[in-house]
Amino acid sequence: MRLETERELTLPNIYEIYDALGHKYGWSLEEKNIILDLELATERQVINTRTEIAELFDFAIAQEKKVVLTSDMYLPEPILRQLLAAVGIQGYSKLFVSCDVGKSKCDGLYESLLSLCSDKGKILHIGNDIQADGKCCDQYGIRRIILPSAFAMAYSGKWRKSIKCAKSLMERCLIGMTISELFRDPFCNPNLQEVSSIERLRRFAAGVTGPLVVGYMTWLIKRIRENEIDKVLFFSRDGYMTERIYRSIHLVPPLPISIYFYANRHAAFLAYADDISQVEQIVSAGRFMDVTGIDILQDVYSLESKDIIQPYEGETIEKLISRNMPKISENAAIARKGYITYAKKCGLKEGEKCAVVDFIAAGTTQMYLEKVLPIKLKGFYFGNYKKNTSEMCDIEKYLKGDNPTLLMNYIELESFFSAPEPSVECIAPDGSVVFQQEVRSDQEIEDLKFVLNRSEEFAKRFFELFYEEGEVIRPVLPEEMFAADGYHWVQKTAYEDFFKRKIKTRKWRDGNSQA
Repeated sequence: MRLETERELTLPNIYEIYDALGHKYGWSLEEKNIILDLELATERQVINTRTEIAELFDFAIAQEKKVVLTSDMYLPEPILRQLLAAVGIQGYSKLFVSCDVGKSKCDGLYESLLSLCSDKGKILHIGNDIQADGKCCDQYGIRRIILPSAFAMAYSGKWRKSIKCAKSLMERCLIGMTISELFRDPFCNPNLQEVSSIERLRRFAAGVTGPLVVGYMTWLIKRIRENEIDKVLFFSRDGYMTERIYRSIHLVPPLPISIYFYANRHAAFLAYADDISQVEQIVSAGRFMDVTGIDILQDVYSLESKDIIQPYEGETIEKLISRNMPKISENAAIARKGYITYAKKCGLKEGEKCAVVDFIAAGTTQMYLEKVLPIKLKGFYFGNYKKNTSEMCDIEKYLKGDNPTLLMNYIELESFFSAPEPSVECIAPDGSVVFQQEVRSDQEIEDLKFVLNRSEEFAKRFFELFYEEGEVIRPVLPEEMFAADGYHWVQKTAYEDFFKRKIKTRKWRDGNSQA
């Protein structure tokens, strides 16, 4: 309605547009002013600068050049001046606006510019529109440079499919946020071959992790509302970023309480390790990894060397594990007690229906905890890498769009959907958390923190400005965005971790260590 009314008028300002709207649709004066104020408030909220062009502007001011701004715009000069000042654009000599002058750039606005300078050869006009800032300048003999808009840069490259993929208002706002960040600099090397690692991380947060966590969170909120969830458990470490963002979202009625819950496959397995039905699967996986029975007892069942009953010559791994089962059962009972105590400390109550948030997982951690804790768990994962997950436990997944590129590269993502603390080794009998030794370098931790913080800023801004409860960002959009950005920064160690043996040194959460 707003756009249609503007098109029906000739170079109107914002007030004339709303006068026409009010008359056309029978609005009261109060209704008209409420919506007008809302539009102006929205302009103030979403405006941002193209940093590198703002630096060019500041440089011209510093060189004592006369800088004049021209705009085909429905916002009159006083409003535009306020918007520009709010983002640090000041010091220019004049501001010519089409709705004030009564002429557009293609219909005489440049005459106002020429009236300020006797020698038009000394004018350099910089703009983004090929017609209004290009051909129209040529007609007046004004030198000009075209710097494409962020949208034009994105649309002319690999992002065209992603842009066309966005359907709803929320989806268009999401990709708009990403485009304004990734393509703000028109001088950037398009191949990005000489871009610093920190710039690649910035792009990764704005183009991949930020949009993905936003899309997932819109889906999660809708699903936990529909399932009448009591509490939401964000499993460590993959739930670290999502839990922080979840806590920052304020809705009415409020969302269920969130808990950053220390759990991973190994720690949860230890609390259910005396289930003999798992032995065959564990041994089968061990053969694939070419490990011995002693390796399995130490690395999978976490038995200390002094407690292991040694194998006979020619003894099968299954038989060896069976003979060590008394000690395994003893440890499992202790681990169960620890998890039950820990769950009580977290405020979990018997019979509660809790959502489980995990990244890309098979569901084994959730399955083990359901065996140990007296609560109902329903998983809401980003995605899973096993087709039979639904047979193990109740799980829904977000990522199931038409482009599998993202799921195929989940290891790359998982290194950033993590926490800046080590993995959990187990839960102690008193309910305290026992950590493994950190295997990542200081630089990897710093890179992780940078991506976490930038992704969190991205998501918080989206939910403050654009979120409409009940609507969902379809997974195909972040999947297409992941596929579009060919400049991903991959941590090599994310892949190497698959082949690292477990570090046996444990670190207690209170700072004490135990070998």
